[in-house]
Amino acid sequence: MSTERAMTELGRRTDSVRDVSGLPRRKVLVLAYRFPPQGGGGVQRTLKFVKYLPQQGWLPIVQTVSNPYWPLQDATLLAEIPSFVKVHGTRTFEFERLGRTTEGLLTPRGDALPREPEKAVGSQPRRKRLRGMLKAAAALVQTHVLVPDPQITWVPGAFLKGLSLIRKERPAVMYSSSPPNSPIATPVGRTSGMGSTAR
Repeated sequence: MSTERAMTELGRRTDSVRDVSGLPRRKVLVLAYRFPPQGGGGVQRTLKFVKYLPQQGWLPIVQTVSNPYWPLQDATLLAEIPSFVKVHGTRTFEFERLGRTTEGLLTPRGDALPREPEKAVGSQPRRKRLRGMLKAAAALVQTHVLVPDPQITWVPGAFLKGLSLIRKERPAVMYSSSPPNSPIATPVGRTSGMGSTAR
């Protein structure tokens, strides 16, 4: 199941703002780049918070990325999210995806070697120079633009969506998870004036 499709499915779930005793739950905005259906160790901490916080009288409202570039996927983790928890996805632009695509286009494939060796000899140095220039440009972008990490491109959309969720849901506190460290750079909590905690 793709991340975007999974986010759509989770968005259809109903809301429950009362705990088992019938008392109103306090809401917490959970800001996490790594969240199911992404897999891996970094997902587990936030997933367990979202799973068990309702037992402590807190209703999580999750904001995550809808189209991450992340090789580890585990759609089975979606079953651990309580059915009443709303999960909101925000799109991003992943430079890592662009870099992998570009690298794939410039790397010669063994099964597609040219039949005329004399033409291949002239194209190899050009391809090598182009790959070197692209790697140098990528290093500059990585060092000077993608700070503190490549996921910084998620912050503008996450910031606007976070403000919208705060106005709509009125959470008491915001929880932010890292790595990646970019979500901590999202000034949602400071702008809205509510308390926040980062892990």
